[in-house]
Amino acid sequence: MLRQVAFYFSALNAISLGIHLFRIRKRPHAIGMTAMTFALHAAIILEVMEFTPLGGVLDAHAAWHLVTSPINFFIYWYQVEDLLWDCYEKSLHEKMVGFQLKKKKAR
Repeated sequence: MLRQVAFYFSALNAISLGIHLFRIRKRPHAIGMTAMTFALHAAIILEVMEFTPLGGVLDAHAAWHLVTSPINFFIYWYQVEDLLWDCYEKSLHEKMVGFQLKKKKAR
């Protein structure tokens, strides 16, 4: 039951992130988010797999935590880059609107 729930949530996450990544595909930082998405969904295999603990310590769930914990850094990096990109686009848009307003006033 837990495996099915983990698989369905992983599939739902993959679909929603796929839609989001398609919408922002022209942004330079989208490739990093795409790589993180693939890494996250590859790591779900560790969550649903069962194997005997390696050395009596590292079982499948512990390995999943070990693999997915660095992903938080990449999510944070993506959010910062996306925010900076949005701020850049907004300032560029404001400059263009300001330029167009000045151009209309000069006529």
